[in-house]
Amino acid sequence: MSGDDVYRVPVIRGSRAGASGTDHRVCVSSCRSANLLCYAAHFSFLIKVENLRSEIKSPQLHSRRSSGLQYNNLLVVTEKSTSRKQLVVSFVYLLLFPVLLFLLAGDWHWLEGWLFSLIFCGLSLFAVVYLYLKDPDLLNERFGPPIQKNQKSWDKFLLIIFFLSFLAWYVVMPLDARRFNWSPIFPPWLRLVGVVVFIIAFYFLFSAMRENTFAAPVVKMQRERGQKVISTGPYAIVRHPMYTGGLLLFIGGPLLLGSVLGLLVGALLIVILVVRIFGEEKMLHQELAGYTEYTQQVRARLIPYLF
Repeated sequence: MSGDDVYRVPVIRGSRAGASGTDHRVCVSSCRSANLLCYAAHFSFLIKVENLRSEIKSPQLHSRRSSGLQYNNLLVVTEKSTSRKQLVVSFVYLLLFPVLLFLLAGDWHWLEGWLFSLIFCGLSLFAVVYLYLKDPDLLNERFGPPIQKNQKSWDKFLLIIFFLSFLAWYVVMPLDARRFNWSPIFPPWLRLVGVVVFIIAFYFLFSAMRENTFAAPVVKMQRERGQKVISTGPYAIVRHPMYTGGLLLFIGGPLLLGSVLGLLVGALLIVILVVRIFGEEKMLHQELAGYTEYTQQVRARLIPYLF
């Protein structure tokens, strides 16, 4: 079927055989009226299609609560909608973390490892499902590649260092705390502190994503999504609550598992986050309207009253 076939309007013609006089004029008049109605309906349909296309391209569509447009009881999905396939892939990806942890530890009966994995995977999966249902645009952003076109050049280099350091952090903890027992045994109360800090870390991470639909994993301006300053929720306490969650994660995880080396590598990751904060804030001061005023209201970048 060609493109013209889609918009072809059926034309009703009166039969010449058996039609004469008044009957013939009535038949012709009826046919012409029917043709006019067909053309009018076709023209109205084209107007609706063009209006729908304009609405789909509108920046207002990129809201934090939807990734599609409701039109005549039909959901028109935008190009950035998150597919169920991506959701399943994220589940499988997260489940690889405990497998790697126990393979490196060499002990599938490691209690602290199971507790770490349940908190890490359980709360991460909860966040993914929440975003899939409530803010698919943000979930799609977070599914994006670590190196992107509009990303600041310095952030591309910094993210590579961060990911390598994170991998080292995750690998060294089970080797240190279980397989080779390089670290001394942590007392139960210290491991309990690690559990509490680990859970609080995920609270900050989740609440930041829930409140800020522009919480992309890379440093860039999101003008196409209408990026604006967020000052509610955890952003009323610190300017970078997601980094606060990362800081607590890199402290609570090693305490829970009992790894001194994990704390040392975690300290390196925290330094990388601090460096990233300075670069990100420089961009926001220059390119995001209202951010300078926001920094005057919320003084703390990462830790209230300290930094």
